[in-house]
Amino acid sequence: MCFTDVGDETWSMRIRRGVLNARRGASGDPQLTVSGPKAAIAVVLLKPAAADQLAGAEKITLAGDETALKRLAGLLDDFDPNFPIVTP
Repeated sequence: MCFTDVGDETWSMRIRRGVLNARRGASGDPQLTVSGPKAAIAVVLLKPAAADQLAGAEKITLAGDETALKRLAGLLDDFDPNFPIVTP
């Protein structure tokens, strides 16, 4: 991930044993690089299926294996953000 609105700050992320880990800096051989403003990349991380629309609107750029986002989407749970934290 390359945040273009934060001085071209680069982060690498990987999923191991069901845990998403992010680290500052580029990885040696990324499958996919997503570049764009921080808000747009946050949308891609929460809803990977939105990447095609954002790329079509030229809000982000994708370089590499775009199927990596489909694999990421398959690993994420889709839940209601308005779930009750405390129930009676």
